Amino acid sequence: PFIMTVPAYLLILALIISISVTISKVGISLKQIDMDRAINAQENKHKDDKISLLSNLAHELRTPLSLIYNPVKDMLEEKSVKGIDYDRLDRIFNQVQKMTEMVNMILDKGTNDITKNDVVIEQVDINEWLGKIIEDFKIDSYAKGLKTEFYPMPDMGKVDMDVKMMETAVNNIISNAIKYSDTGTITITTGRNKGSVWIKVHDEGRGFTCRPEELFKRYYRENENIPGYGLGLSHAKLMVEAMGGSI
Repeated sequence: PFIMTVPAYLLILALIISISVTISKVGISLKQIDMDRAINAQENKHKDDKISLLSNLAHELRTPLSLIYNPVKDMLEEKSVKGIDYDRLDRIFNQVQKMTEMVNMILDKGTNDITKNDVVIEQVDINEWLGKIIEDFKIDSYAKGLKTEFYPMPDMGKVDMDVKMMETAVNNIISNAIKYSDTGTITITTGRNKGSVWIKVHDEGRGFTCRPEELFKRYYRENENIPGYGLGLSHAKLMVEAMGGSI
């Protein structure tokens, strides 16, 4: 009978080897799945630990910042003390305000559920307003060997917007442009298009490889080697969209 022949033995041997290889591959695949799950669990724990640390630090910073913010604000409004460089004090106040907004961004409800009801609209000369913000960033740019240039469209006039929200959004975007650039120029421009006003921030940095929408996810960071927590762009997007804009 065929079962007792040499070809049959070879066929049975080949089947046994094939089954063994398949079982081995399945075993390796299951081990890889377990390893991937363990790595993901560790990464999630690491992220949770960072978020917890960040929240605790923000809580600790909120009180001392308010103790600096309020007196400096009063001094700028009153301008009653002689011998003080109020221009420099104004820049210090702007930086304290940015830090305060960053702390609030982490702790307040605004990080998750900003709505149109939170928007407070006022008219602002957008070029003048943006020029002051850019001026504050020139020191950071210079420290990294970067240039900062502003090309406003003439006669833009006043624009309806929530000043605090827009300032937070623009601060986050320009800050990112500086953070992820090692050389070159940060260029900011303004303009109009079909009844809308736009602000563009262009840098010559390293760019990104992920899908653009990934950049705006809360806590997402493409490059873990650069300090940060993945909050800035997600928060900027919430602010801009609450005002009916896009980013």
